[in-house]
Amino acid sequence: MLKNSPSGVWRGIAAALFWIAVWWVAALAVSNPLLLPGPAEVCVQLASMAATADFWLSILFSMLRVLAGFAAGCAAGVMLAVLTQCVPLLKTLFAPLMSMIKSVPVASFIMLVILVFKRDVLPVFICFIMVLPIIWSAVSLALETVPEQYKEFAAAYRLSARKRFFRLYLPWTVPHLAQGMVTALGFAWKAGIAAEVLCQPSDAIGSGIYASKIYLEVPQLFAWTVVVILLSIVLEKLLRYLMLRAKGKRAYQAG
Repeated sequence: MLKNSPSGVWRGIAAALFWIAVWWVAALAVSNPLLLPGPAEVCVQLASMAATADFWLSILFSMLRVLAGFAAGCAAGVMLAVLTQCVPLLKTLFAPLMSMIKSVPVASFIMLVILVFKRDVLPVFICFIMVLPIIWSAVSLALETVPEQYKEFAAAYRLSARKRFFRLYLPWTVPHLAQGMVTALGFAWKAGIAAEVLCQPSDAIGSGIYASKIYLEVPQLFAWTVVVILLSIVLEKLLRYLMLRAKGKRAYQAG
């Protein structure tokens, strides 16, 4: 499920080239770089930006903020899912809160907490709060759908709590958690950049996007947008690769 076939990769490349061609034709039709710069102009602007240290520092710190919030959200989501599964009353209390978090727009959360957190910390918190309900839902669903016959089998053979965890609950939960993490990473990346745009921390992609918009540097704005898209793809592919490596390692150890 996490692995891409070579044919799928080529289809993805072909689709990307198709939309770049559409972009190029649209830019020619508009014929106004202040409204819609073409791919060539954006590439030139991106190359100019890549020659500066600030560009790479912005990428580095934005990724660190997003990944910190993502990791914290994943850890908290897993622990909260296990806790609420063990204590049904807690699940009754937390379920409406998780639903509310998933339904409230990111901008609303940012406006609510922008006066509480420092600018460099706010994107981390926003990523955390976006990831938490996704991971909680994925793990909770996995724990709820463990087949009863598996539980009866474990009880019949009097498996210890440790063996039940490693031989029953963990293998059943990991695929759900993996898919939830892929989805959560996409949300975390978009939410983190949006938070940076609004709070404008130092050395951040979002701050670069905001400055480009204020000074009407449209090619630069498009260049930052391309960076956001490419980094989102890279982070997702890297996460999928690490999951495949972990899955292969578990299979090898089990064998």
